[in-house]
Amino acid sequence: MNSKPTVLSLYDYTGVAVKPWADAGVECFCIDNQHTNHTTNNTHFLNFDLHSEEGLQGVVNLMSGRDVIFGFAFPVCTDLAVSGAKLSPRKRLLIQTSRKRLLNMRLIVMQFFVRPTQKRG
Repeated sequence: MNSKPTVLSLYDYTGVAVKPWADAGVECFCIDNQHTNHTTNNTHFLNFDLHSEEGLQGVVNLMSGRDVIFGFAFPVCTDLAVSGAKLSPRKRLLIQTSRKRLLNMRLIVMQFFVRPTQKRG
């Protein structure tokens, strides 16, 4: 396990949310599909498509074994908006699919916050 504290921020193009953490010396990862991969001030800006299984698996692989102490997620608003859904069956289907995808993403990311409990006794 990488014992250095880590912050993970999904759908994060700017890195503003992690800046206080990075300034304090915490290793931060900002994941967004608009990034060119680069690192500055303890912050890794990485390009992953979080709407694909491959992208999500890439994040899982990247974070495996890291000591993730906090996480952010700023999903694309069009994935969550329901405007026009009552008028369009296609929009309803897209909303249902997006919500399932986002739920799966949250579950995958949350596994990094679950730390093994120590046996007592």
